[in-house]
Amino acid sequence: MTRLLLPAPLASRLQRASLALALFALATAPAFAQIVFDDFNDGDTSNAGAFYGGSNGGAGTGPTTDRDGMDGMALNLGVDPGTETMAGGTTAFAGFSVEAPGMGVDATGAEYFTFYIRPTVNEGNGRLVVEVNLQEDANGDGTYDGATEDEYQANIGIDVFGGQPYTLVQLPISAFYDDNSFNVGSNDGFDFSRVKNVVIAMGGLYGPGFAVSFDDFAFATAGDVARELPPVFAGAPVTFPNPTAGHATVTFDLATASRVSVDVVDLLGRRVATLADGPQAAGEVRLAVPTGTLAPGVYLVRVATEAGIASTRLTVVR
Repeated sequence: MTRLLLPAPLASRLQRASLALALFALATAPAFAQIVFDDFNDGDTSNAGAFYGGSNGGAGTGPTTDRDGMDGMALNLGVDPGTETMAGGTTAFAGFSVEAPGMGVDATGAEYFTFYIRPTVNEGNGRLVVEVNLQEDANGDGTYDGATEDEYQANIGIDVFGGQPYTLVQLPISAFYDDNSFNVGSNDGFDFSRVKNVVIAMGGLYGPGFAVSFDDFAFATAGDVARELPPVFAGAPVTFPNPTAGHATVTFDLATASRVSVDVVDLLGRRVATLADGPQAAGEVRLAVPTGTLAPGVYLVRVATEAGIASTRLTVVR
């Protein structure tokens, strides 16, 4: 039986910077066919093992409705935090691992790891910090060994609200880093030609139970990512000049009218400025970014519409 090594309890790991929803690059993509890690279309979730860390409660996985009702099924993670309570200072973590067959998936040349998420979260949690871990099978023996093989990790913050549809999450491969907090591995760089496991974990959980659906785990290029823009967008968000030491502008095109919320968030997922919140007509939208109040660093300008979310990076220098 293949042995899956799961990430450490998230008390320390999920304090790291969480990347908000991923970037839409405009560069021309190299020759590359999008590589599906698991689309769950056959409804078989037996390769997705759930785990739970807490004093009470539990988690489990199973098939659920996919994101478009046309290409099969998706995976659902159900979590019951039991008696975990924020007031008592105790929270839980939960998640699941998905295993690829054989020596894993060859994602050589990928620029993004992408997936869809649809959370249904109780009011107490409100925001999910999602940890994504990639585990390699560098020696080709069909298993991941944490003592000799590497695990790379990235984090994102997901805002949740009632009736939320599936949202596309696009994590740049450059956002993943060698994680040594639990499995030290070989520290010789990640072998993307043999991606054996994807492990999803969420921390800070408490209160009533909830469910989160996931669909279409894949590796992609910048060109693939641009083509996956939510249909409300006619053009991806862009900030300029970037980097900036002074004024900056974010621009994006709407194919249809929509309610739009535009926020600047830091890499911890904290909202530091709101540029717009209300109805927008179809067409080009230009908004000034108040960089004078921002400390030097990297930010995301996140454009949330009724049909989906897109983001772009902004670097402030002094």
